[in-house]
Amino acid sequence: MSVWMNNNQGLIMALLTLVYVLATIVIMLYNHKAIKEARISRESETRPYIFGQFLIVSDYNRHIDFQFRNAGRSGAVIKKFSIDPPLEVNKTSEGIDSINNLFIGPNQVFTIMLNSVVEDVLDKNYSIHLEYQPVGSRKIYSETYNLPMNTFKLRGFSKLTNTGNTTLENELMNISSILSSMNKRI
Repeated sequence: MSVWMNNNQGLIMALLTLVYVLATIVIMLYNHKAIKEARISRESETRPYIFGQFLIVSDYNRHIDFQFRNAGRSGAVIKKFSIDPPLEVNKTSEGIDSINNLFIGPNQVFTIMLNSVVEDVLDKNYSIHLEYQPVGSRKIYSETYNLPMNTFKLRGFSKLTNTGNTTLENELMNISSILSSMNKRI
């Protein structure tokens, strides 16, 4: 056996080199895959996540608004927004068109005042389409989803009452709650 190995040293070295090359290629492929997964994971952790939702402003008069929230860790610019069927916007609000090219930072909320109460949206199915671009990136995220309106049907509405207060005091507390919610939106 040793004579054969001595006579074929070149072949043995070539086979060992081939094994090393194949092992190196396999390691490179697995490293490339791991780097790609790490990049995707890092991007999903730091990217913006913007979504729209209806917001009940006051249980007392069941007034609703439409709210955008960035639940991600980086800011973004909304490039395109559409909702079908269209919403009736309050005259004091800038309207749906003011959403385009709007910057929303991490954990920031933007609210559009609507001329609607809960009953106005219950029987409709809303389709939302958002396109937004992270700050400092060329990538544009596009999301389309439907808003389930059955959550408003399931929620009970009640007036704010305190049994120790008179009816007038309870009404004044409800008015104060409505005014403070409007003040937060202005």
